[in-house]
Amino acid sequence: MCQTVYTDEDVLFKVPDGVSDKAAAVIEPLAVLVHAIHMSGFEALDTAVVVGAGPIGMLCGIMLKHAGGIKDIYFRCC
Repeated sequence: MCQTVYTDEDVLFKVPDGVSDKAAAVIEPLAVLVHAIHMSGFEALDTAVVVGAGPIGMLCGIMLKHAGGIKDIYFRCC
């Protein structure tokens, strides 16, 4: 891991004091998943397949379940 990262200030967001580092670390992947589910047209009672049962895939499955999915189907690759 690097000790210093240089980036533009306009791409940074202040994490509120009450949000833990662990919670802050999953905000961006969670936002990507919420956007992807929204763009897919997924609706309650739909069935979805998640390819990949790693951390992002599992988080996607959780989000689909909360969005009203009725089945959990995961495929683990390799």
